[in-house]
Order: sequence, then structure tokens, then C-alpha cells
Amino acid sequence: MLKVLLYYKKENGIYPILSKFGFKLNEDHYIRELKADSFIVKAIHNNTAKVVEFSCKDEVSYDGCKEMHEMITHIAENLNAKIDDSDAMLGYNAEGNPTYLVHGFQSWSEFLDQAGHRSLEGHKVECFDGKVFLGKGIFISSDMATKDINENPKIPSCTIISSEGEETFLGDKLKIIPVSD
Repeated sequence: MLKVLLYYKKENGIYPILSKFGFKLNEDHYIRELKADSFIVKAIHNNTAKVVEFSCKDEVSYDGCKEMHEMITHIAENLNAKIDDSDAMLGYNAEGNPTYLVHGFQSWSEFLDQAGHRSLEGHKVECFDGKVFLGKGIFISSDMATKDINENPKIPSCTIISSEGEETFLGDKLKIIPVSD
């Protein structure tokens, strides 16, 4: 089970903040279903200790982890809370350091994105800039040298072999999607 604790000092209730992020009161705790995965995140609030415990099952998809990371960091910002994610280890980054749902998440995410793109080499992909289709072909390489304002890795270029020959696409919102025939 993944578990993250938020220690806060805010005096007014947390219900408005949790409901703003899609949580609903369910008996003595709050619940929210993730959009990326079809499972529930549970939030237990201890008003006396001023702590909120978020928990969910271990088998979370990459997109589910991204959704939970964003949700918990935003709630923590709203509560001005200290985050303890020591019981939410996700894996390791490229340097072999442990990464957690909040702490080290960006380096873990970048490592997975780079590994995912390397594993696409030689496979058929479609390239998009946002929602604009750029081309389809055999993936050769991509560059992940820059980051956006939220420190997420950006793919400024992608090279494929298409029916037109070798093509390199440039863009601000490049996406590389594997396809099958």
C-alpha cells in the first residue's frame, strides 16, 4: 500500500480543500477515484494531530502516479503542509537513488520517459505536436533536453523513418505514440 502523510498547521477545516480536489466524504474518511486508474485513493484526517493520510493500493500505473503526485503536491501547497512520503517508494532514478511519490518524482518520471522512448526504437509510432498529427513511421530517436515551466521533460525533436524517408519533427508539445498495424 502506498501511503503519504501531510502534516499541516492550518486552523480552518480541510474539507473545502479536499472537495476542491474531488474527494467526497465517506463515513469517517474521504475517497476519490483516480481518472488515470479505476481505483480509490483514501484520505483519513486526524484533526487533533493535524495530519491527513492518503493511501491507495501498490499497483498504480505510471499515469496514476502522475495524477496522485500532482494531486498531493497541490493539496500540500493549499495546506502549507510538510510531506512524508517515506511509505510511497516508486522505484529508482537513473543514478540508482530511491524515488517516492513526491520526493524524487521528477527524476523517476524522466528516467521512465527516457527508457520508454529508448524501448520504442525500431517500432512503428505516430508523432503529434499537441493534437496535430505530424507523421507515422519507424522511431529512430528523440531529444529530451529541455523542461517546461513545471519541470516536466519536453521532447523538442523526434526522428522517424516514414514512407517519405527520414523525417525529424520539431515542436513544443511533441508526443510519441506506439502503434500497431
